[in-house]
Amino acid sequence: MQTMVVSLNYSSVTNAIIAGGEGYLQVTFQFNNGSGAPTNIILNNVFLSQSAFGAGIATTTTFIVDDFSTNGVGPQNPTNHDYYTSSNNYSGGQITNVWWNWFGSAFSNTTYAAGISPSYAPSQGSLALQANWTGTANQQFQVWNQGVTNNFYALNISGLTYTNFQCDVMYAPGSVTNAAGNFGLLQFGNRTPGYTSDYFGGGNNGITVAATNAGVWQHVSIALNPVTDTNLLNIQGLLIHTFDGSGTLNGPTTIYIDNIQFVGPLVTVQIPPPVVSIQPVTPGLRMFVGSSATYIREGVITTQGSGESESWVGAGTHYPVTYSFQLLSYPPTGIGVTELAILPEASFNPTANFQTTIYNNSFLDFQDSNGLYVVIAPFSGNGSVTAAVQWKVGLPSPGTGLTNLISITNSTAIGTWTLTMNNATQGTLTAPGGASKSFTIADPNVASDFANPAVAAFFEDPNSTAGYGLYEDVGTISITGVASGTQTENFSQEIHDFDGGTTSPGGYFQNNYSVDPANLVISRKGLDSYWVSWTQDLQNNYALTTATNLQVPLSQWISPIYYSGYNEYDETAPRGVGVNHAPNYWELLPEDCLPTVNGGFQSSPPAIDVPLAPNAFFIMTTNQANIFPIIP
Repeated sequence: MQTMVVSLNYSSVTNAIIAGGEGYLQVTFQFNNGSGAPTNIILNNVFLSQSAFGAGIATTTTFIVDDFSTNGVGPQNPTNHDYYTSSNNYSGGQITNVWWNWFGSAFSNTTYAAGISPSYAPSQGSLALQANWTGTANQQFQVWNQGVTNNFYALNISGLTYTNFQCDVMYAPGSVTNAAGNFGLLQFGNRTPGYTSDYFGGGNNGITVAATNAGVWQHVSIALNPVTDTNLLNIQGLLIHTFDGSGTLNGPTTIYIDNIQFVGPLVTVQIPPPVVSIQPVTPGLRMFVGSSATYIREGVITTQGSGESESWVGAGTHYPVTYSFQLLSYPPTGIGVTELAILPEASFNPTANFQTTIYNNSFLDFQDSNGLYVVIAPFSGNGSVTAAVQWKVGLPSPGTGLTNLISITNSTAIGTWTLTMNNATQGTLTAPGGASKSFTIADPNVASDFANPAVAAFFEDPNSTAGYGLYEDVGTISITGVASGTQTENFSQEIHDFDGGTTSPGGYFQNNYSVDPANLVISRKGLDSYWVSWTQDLQNNYALTTATNLQVPLSQWISPIYYSGYNEYDETAPRGVGVNHAPNYWELLPEDCLPTVNGGFQSSPPAIDVPLAPNAFFIMTTNQANIFPIIP
């Protein structure tokens, strides 16, 4: 077999083609296979190269946001090189129509620095950002490419196409430095469609330039991963953010920015298909950990009005007072903490940084100055945990100054945990399996410090991104002996969910202690059958389908909700629809959504009047046109 590389340079006829009014160039390969010539000719790796002839085939594509040429940006430019919806001549002073401060008090001005650019990547000029720091902790500013008044310009590019952000940075000599000997944290990011800031590489990622590199250009290159940061699927605006957490920057700073661009492979990054898993339902309250913030809470609080006398001291109390919760499942690592908190309302400290109400406030345990806590955390990654009883008085934050009364190491978190108060100051913590320890609260003012009105909350907190998407299943939560009366709810016996509302079916708890109440789902006994989950569906293209035989043509697999007659009684998401609990999607399958022996649907769901098929199979599909057949 013989091989050869054929290169065709048609640049010499390009002008003639254009002058002749032709809209395309046709290249034809003709082969002769007679008279002993090869019978088969194979063509492979055909490219139209944008490189100079003989320079080799380009393997990357580039989107130049701004190379800061003197004529600036405008609609006359190619869409991937200095394009903008309006013409702005930088040498004419119009750079502020594009680059200006979005927010931050340290900002002073943006100007065009003609002739200042790196020698290794020369251009006609650069963007000069001027700041004036005042020595204030957490001072910052953030420049965007949407001008002095928001002109709503959007890049509309994807991290699947462009996998790397690049630019060049130089701090001018004489710019102030902080106590660490650098110019502060500099970050680049994406203005999302929701007008939030998404910094490339993560919220804490950025560059710091040492004072010794003043006047020296630095090349910045940051990898973009839309799998871990789905905001990068739609990069809308370019952000330049600088921050002084220490408050030791005091004086002027000038930052030069040049050659802002995105680079990626010629072939668009392929999104891996989802990986699907299925598990039988554990009836009970499933608490998914959200991903909106590191220190979020997901959980329940005693019901407003009837559940606001939860203290173990004061009128109406009957000893022993007990607070208990039953864990049916628990992740061995990553969850952060699981907590039970008794919180007196009189010590609530509303602040501008958090919430101003007792209810609809997932940071109440943080904002209360007084509190009693049971705190469970993974111990060694094998399912064992440590549990502590802690308390505070006069401290607005639970993270500092807490008094640790006792701690227990237990082989498992699964089972019932009980906090028992035998009187105002003495109590016991009992772990699953029976291990227990007693404690004494050394507070001479316990009766007033923990007086009603008080609420009780049960919740989980990831404390790191490792906890995102994890979950715990909860059986019974019970409170006895308090002035609010006995409040025992066995979630594993419930036949209703929150159903879009706030209060649990038993009426004792509310789901609005969660940052996102949709992260709490009651798996109903005898009604919900399976949890199906699949790995991150980056573009939300996939839907769950089912069939009773793997040999059924893919075009005949249908949505499970067909079998309920599209009449999902008392059923809300995630039933019948995948819901993102990052990093996975989850869909809950009720029994009336399982395939039937004859392909018919249940006429009176949730009742099962058509027998279920002995086998059911599930796949994900992007072809959703025919997965919802018409009910006969």
